[in-house]
Parts: sequence; structure tokens; C-alpha cells
Amino acid sequence: MHLHGFVSVLAYKTLIMDLSNYYTIVEEAIAKIGLNPVAQRAVDLNTQEVKQGQWNLQKQDQAIWIDVWYPEREKRGYFQVIAPLLEVPSNISPLFYRDVLEANNELFGVAFAITRNQLIIKVIREAEGMDANEAYNMIMRIGSYATTYRPKFVEKYYNGNEPGAAPNL
Repeated sequence: MHLHGFVSVLAYKTLIMDLSNYYTIVEEAIAKIGLNPVAQRAVDLNTQEVKQGQWNLQKQDQAIWIDVWYPEREKRGYFQVIAPLLEVPSNISPLFYRDVLEANNELFGVAFAITRNQLIIKVIREAEGMDANEAYNMIMRIGSYATTYRPKFVEKYYNGNEPGAAPNL
């Protein structure tokens, strides 16, 4: 049996097991923040099973998502930290996009992106060679930028209301 037509089940399980070292690194970084990493593991809402290689953190009212995964097309493991910031309605001012691009220029090693009508801030890197200090720094950087920029965008484009409110046009 092949998954995605390329990797046997045994080979796929071996790849997943190879990522377990990076799961440990991420959990060390989460512990360094002062959180219980086991309690931060993502859970499938339908099955209540732990989602391997995924963690959900919270900084104030800001969600921070962490993933370690193996994209088949890349043939290597990746580590990413994402903070969803706000919904981007189709009628938002075009100046919003300029502000986001200009803000990108002020960031170090991370970037804003829009996916599924959401403004996010993210960092991604190959997992190979990463240590717990680097993972910790990436998590902290995303958390810091998210809690700095989200309020600025909300104030300017959402009339100070939460995302989903009518934006200032």
C-alpha cells in the first residue's frame, strides 16, 4: 500500500518516527516558556485524539499554532509557528495591504501572509539542525509580533472592534 502514491506505509511510519526528535525539541521550547507541553498538544475535535506534531498555545487573547510535519513533495521535515491575526473582509481598504507589506519590512525572520481570508504571521524553517533555543526564539518572536501588530491593525481597520466588525474604508 502506498500513501500519496510515493511512500509505503512502513516508510511513512519511519518518517513520522524520525520527526519525534523534533517533537521533543518543540516540547522543550514550550517548557522553557513555562507551559506544560503535553497540555498544549493539539487535539482532533471529532476523535479527541492528539494530533501528532501540533501544539496550540495562547498568549493573552492570541492563538499561536505550532507544527512539525513532513511534506511529501519536499522530502524533509519542517517546523512552523503561525499566529492567526484577523479576518480580512473582501471590502477592506486597499491601504490595509500596503500597511501589511510595510510592516513586513520591520519584521525579523517572520512574515505576514493572507490565507483563507485570514491575516497570519508565520515563520517556517527546515526542522533539521534546529535546537530548543531556536524553536523557543521563533515561538516568542511570533507571539511578540502578533500581540504588537494585531491591535494596530484592529484599531486602524476595524474601528477598534474585534475582527469581523465593519472595517474603516
